[in-house]
Amino acid sequence: ESTGSYGAGLLRFLQQAGVTVLEVTTPDRQDRRKRGKSDDLDAQSAAHAAFAGQRTVTPRSRDGMIEALRVLVACRKTAVTARRIALQMIHNTI
Repeated sequence: ESTGSYGAGLLRFLQQAGVTVLEVTTPDRQDRRKRGKSDDLDAQSAAHAAFAGQRTVTPRSRDGMIEALRVLVACRKTAVTARRIALQMIHNTI
């Protein structure tokens, strides 16, 4: 799984335990279309890629500057939405 979604908790647990974790990226779309789509084929493809050292990347950590920027962007989006709703309420009241 991608370490940015369902596997994020497992990733943090393994990293705290000192285990080296690599993320295998998705295969090419053409390759997936040729062989079809199933969980078994995806798992086999990911295992083969990991053993071959292909399509592996270091997973994103959820700390540091990038995470701080993500939080700021999320807060700004929420603030802009709240402002828009407040202006609509004022307009409807008037």
